[in-house]
Amino acid sequence: MGLVTPDFGLLFWMLLTFLIVLFILKKFAWKPILNSLKEREESIEDALKSAEKAREEMANLQASNEKILADARLEKEELLKMGFVEEYFF
Repeated sequence: MGLVTPDFGLLFWMLLTFLIVLFILKKFAWKPILNSLKEREESIEDALKSAEKAREEMANLQASNEKILADARLEKEELLKMGFVEEYFF
């Protein structure tokens, strides 16, 4: 039964070791870890904003391309009606 129930000495040294490690981590590692997480969060937010901006620009370009194609089709139809261009070029 001695292996299952730890003695007071073992609990004391485990608690002391845990508190020392916790103090060292808080003193030296906690702030850099939080700063890294904050920088990562900001970079992800910036990347999402850039992606949204690129998506909007692509939508604008697509609309512009569709307008140019529609204008070109109208011009082609007008030229065909006037007889200036042979149809086999298109």
